[in-house]
Amino acid sequence: DAKGEVCRILALSARPEAVPVLARLIKKPADMTLYALASIPGLESEKALRDIFAAAAEPLKTAVGNELLRRNAVLGATDKVLASTNPAEIRPYLDPRQSFVLRTAALKRLAELQGAAAIPVLVQAFQDGEPEFRAQAVRSLEGMAGPEATRALSASLSSAPAVLKPLIVGALGQRGDRGVRLTLQEAVSSPEPEIRISALRALGALSDPQSVGFLAEAASRNQDPESKAARESLALMKGPEINPAIRAQIKVAEGSVKGELIKALGRRKAEGDLEILAAETRNADAGVRAAAFEALCRRGDEKARVAVISALKSGNVEVEEGAVRSLAEWPNDLASADLLAIAGGPSSLVRRILALRGFIRLAGSDPVKLDQALKLATRDEEKRLVLSGLGGGDFQEAAFRIRPFFNNPALKGEALAAAASVAGRMVRQDPEGAWDLIAEVLALNPPDKVREEAEKVRERARRRKGYVLSWKVSEAYSKEGLGPKELFDQPFPPESGGGAWKDLSRPGGQEPARFNLEEALGTGDNRAAYLRTVVDSQSRRKAVLEMGSDDGLKVWFNGKVVAESNIIRSYAEGDDKAEVTLEQG
Repeated sequence: DAKGEVCRILALSARPEAVPVLARLIKKPADMTLYALASIPGLESEKALRDIFAAAAEPLKTAVGNELLRRNAVLGATDKVLASTNPAEIRPYLDPRQSFVLRTAALKRLAELQGAAAIPVLVQAFQDGEPEFRAQAVRSLEGMAGPEATRALSASLSSAPAVLKPLIVGALGQRGDRGVRLTLQEAVSSPEPEIRISALRALGALSDPQSVGFLAEAASRNQDPESKAARESLALMKGPEINPAIRAQIKVAEGSVKGELIKALGRRKAEGDLEILAAETRNADAGVRAAAFEALCRRGDEKARVAVISALKSGNVEVEEGAVRSLAEWPNDLASADLLAIAGGPSSLVRRILALRGFIRLAGSDPVKLDQALKLATRDEEKRLVLSGLGGGDFQEAAFRIRPFFNNPALKGEALAAAASVAGRMVRQDPEGAWDLIAEVLALNPPDKVREEAEKVRERARRRKGYVLSWKVSEAYSKEGLGPKELFDQPFPPESGGGAWKDLSRPGGQEPARFNLEEALGTGDNRAAYLRTVVDSQSRRKAVLEMGSDDGLKVWFNGKVVAESNIIRSYAEGDDKAEVTLEQG
């Protein structure tokens, strides 16, 4: 089954990282997971098995014990096989009755020792019933030097099990023998999609310049995932002959095939191709023009931008519109100034809208740029995009710019959604401000989805808006020979009104009520420090103090101890609570 196959792969990877994954999965005696874990050599797997054995109940305990015994026998034999230099000693371990781990190791070692002489054994292994044993045969042939291995792989392709054919095809590509190009191109016509995709990828790995046109045609058919594999191969082919071959094909190709070649040239980002791409932006074929603009956009550098701007001044309406679309999709901020100029200029409405949308996309959450976009936006569609960007910007600035849209019926929903997003990000830094903003949102009867999100934000703000954020901190105190628990009951000057105090600053990005005293006082062990603050209450009322600390904590309120925890622990908000009475003032 799928789990068993995954376990086989993890076992054969023989890496310590697989051990904890497998150990967590072991639940019952007849589990493939247990067999896989026992097959991984090393101290990590040995310890994991012994830990499971110690904690397990029957019948799992007996099963783990048996695997420990089997493991020592199998792994001992595997080590012997991998160290052997005598093929006659190795061949008995190829027997199907042996462990698949041991058989696979024997096949690998035999190929290493015998080279081409082991090819008959490797080809015969293609028909074996064990998937990993078959796969190891392919890998051994893939890595074997000499034309004999290439011929063996090619000859076995027609008779090999269907499940193995994609591996054989991939191995032929990886070997780099260009004599298999036609074989791989023929495999692209296979009725099996896995073989077709593997063959297209193998042609990329082979990197034969004569495959360039073939791959471009395959990419142009728009039959994903095969077209995608062909495009990736064109982009990844290696060697000094490939780019000249693509350029040569561009000169003679037409239509969608030419478009794929142009896109490949853009993805490869080779020096000296800019002139070709720029020239093709004027091509009479709309698809070729689009491919050239896409290639320039993918490059995304200043030279590519200049080429697109040049096309924008071509005097051809279709070319110029393609240039605007390319700038609107630009991958970085280099095109922002051009887009802003187009959006605010005398161009057609379509171009201005395309440019403005591209400018808004590149603006992100920049309030200055979004403000520029808002001034140019005449349609609700673009204003919605601006509101979406404002939802990710500076809290106060964003809230200020979003609020005017609360009264715009056409944009109210987007404005309330953006405000809820801003409030959600405000909660940690400014819970009071988030509370006020989300109250505005909820009072304006937002759409159900926005209301649901706003209610969640309000609850988060409610929990945080009572934080006390203004504190002073003492110096750090310690006493020789005293650990944290002993220091807890040791009085220091602040308890009697003395000591030096300074304002405690909260580090940026932290939760509002979580202070890092090491940043204020320096690092060190076995030390105590004090914080103090003043709370102003408008009336006499009951209140609950909630505190948390990393290790011990003692709290005084109006001079009396109201909470103390002399323990070693990690910080958790609200670990300690104390009911107190706030007097007026």
